[in-house]
Amino acid sequence: MQNDLLKQWTDSTQTAIASFKKLTDENMATLDSWMQGFWRIQDFAEFTKSSMKSAKDVEKINTSSLNTFLQQQLGKLNVKASATAMKDLGSIISDSMNRLMENQMKLLNGYMESSAQHMETLKQAKSVNDVISVQMNLFSEFQGKIKDNMIHLMLILEGIKTAVVYWIERSVDNMAADTPKQGSTEAS
Repeated sequence: MQNDLLKQWTDSTQTAIASFKKLTDENMATLDSWMQGFWRIQDFAEFTKSSMKSAKDVEKINTSSLNTFLQQQLGKLNVKASATAMKDLGSIISDSMNRLMENQMKLLNGYMESSAQHMETLKQAKSVNDVISVQMNLFSEFQGKIKDNMIHLMLILEGIKTAVVYWIERSVDNMAADTPKQGSTEAS
């Protein structure tokens, strides 16, 4: 009975595969005849060639317009003010990085001091209770150092934020002062 069931399943699967192949072959033949009737290879080549030429022409026009626009904008740009603004921003970044690195070095130094104290007290410990007591004291001391360091870090970050906000406001004010008013450009 099992062999009969398996044979029926195999026969039905082979029939389905044969039907699918026939359907696929017929679909491909129909698509091929439709494509040949709809597109002639020469017409498709001409269409592609003209599309490429149009795309190149549009690119030239857009590039030319963009170049003209950029040249006009560069003519309006106050290079000295921009260079000064970039120099000021570079100074803010440099100072900020120095303060952040100093803060990190203080934290690292605190960790190293706590580790050294921990090692010294472990050498002098007489019992497990001594070790646990020393570790708890050192842990709370180091936690205090971390807290102080984080407060200092927040103050540094607040100072950086204030400096950047001031720099942005000053830069916007300078750009506004350098930008001619619309009424004055129409008059000239």
